[in-house]
Amino acid sequence: MSDADSGTANITPVGGNIFLDLGFPPDEAVALKAASDRKIWAQLAANAAAGKDNATAEEAPAIRQDERK
Repeated sequence: MSDADSGTANITPVGGNIFLDLGFPPDEAVALKAASDRKIWAQLAANAAAGKDNATAEEAPAIRQDERK
């Protein structure tokens, strides 16, 4: 029985590592998440620099600080 059949789902919590959930080995999952995070932050910074209306770009520095704790 699949998750779709049973009505259950695996939800990755905020700050979790989706790559672990997808079955990648832990070392690779950490590297993939770090690379993904770098791309996200770069895009948010580019959006903010371009003056795009993007609330998450304004929140990015605060979110990044929370993740470092």
